[in-house]
Amino acid sequence: MRALEKSDRLEVFALRLLLLTGARKSEVLKARWEHVRPNQRLLTVPLSKSGKPRHISLLDEAIAVIRAIPCVPGCPWLFPGHAPDKPLSDIYQFWNKVRRGLGLTDVRIHDLRHTFAILLVNAGHSLYEVQKLLGTAIPARPCVTPIWGRHHWWLQRKP
Repeated sequence: MRALEKSDRLEVFALRLLLLTGARKSEVLKARWEHVRPNQRLLTVPLSKSGKPRHISLLDEAIAVIRAIPCVPGCPWLFPGHAPDKPLSDIYQFWNKVRRGLGLTDVRIHDLRHTFAILLVNAGHSLYEVQKLLGTAIPARPCVTPIWGRHHWWLQRKP
């Protein structure tokens, strides 16, 4: 998060939201202002990966990030793209620069979602709660542990 404070680019807000919500990259990049309900602490994804609407819970920090996003008059997207009628399509180049600067060259954008889940598990939330918050399917076999139910190597490595 400290590395992101050094830039005022739009991608910074997207990366912060990814880490603070556990949302999928497409859910954040395709978010519209009309889908944000700060008073209800929700970001609604009308059509999620499962084909159903999904409601993403927003922490105070995530609401603060959303309120800090510069609003482009007449643009429905939180993250406007280069074309006026399209959302920002990708943040990889910016992410690549940030992660290389931090020495995290093998950490993917999707790993921010896993990090969010691991932090929830470490804070004492059940795997069921985490699955509901992330909008992931409940496994047919309960003995199957989701990938974020185990610690990733970067949380175990020594500084």
